[in-house]
Amino acid sequence: MKVADKAGLTPDYEIENPIQVWHEDHEGITVKWWNEGDRPSIKVPFGNNGIIISQPDVTITGFDVYTDNAVAGNVGAAIYIDDGAENCTLTDNRCGFDNTHDWECGIKVEQVTNATLNNNSCQYNLYGIYLWFEAEDNTITNNTVSNNSSHGIYIYNSNNNNVNDNTCNDNSGMNIYSNNSTSLQATLYG
Repeated sequence: MKVADKAGLTPDYEIENPIQVWHEDHEGITVKWWNEGDRPSIKVPFGNNGIIISQPDVTITGFDVYTDNAVAGNVGAAIYIDDGAENCTLTDNRCGFDNTHDWECGIKVEQVTNATLNNNSCQYNLYGIYLWFEAEDNTITNNTVSNNSSHGIYIYNSNNNNVNDNTCNDNSGMNIYSNNSTSLQATLYG
């Protein structure tokens, strides 16, 4: 990793490959920034996911994850919760912060149940938060999802999700958009 200072985010870690959160015995793991001051920011090359969670019971708290993107339209997600990573929690993370450090998805949850996304900021991406294909029984609360070039919160073929008390505004598409999803409970501010 290389330490740099970019856009006022200090410290700033530049990585070549995504950070994969994995634990051999499948027990819970927590990755948390412990300092009350500066938050760590993770800079990821264009075309990659930032943090990939592929094991259950993982908690990620307090990180800024952005891409070094010279052109709009990066692929990948700042934080990607992958199939099999049940019962994960994302809290107080920032995923994308301007239109030159954007992602396809700020947070993407794919085929996962019982994830909790709370108090995250997903701005200036294509989609802020994306629940993709059979992402079910997840809780999305108190997040700020704004200035995304498509939908703020996009729920695709996923059921029984609780989306409440999020601030969604200035997204080019819908603030919350659901395609073929059932039992969605949603409230938003903005």
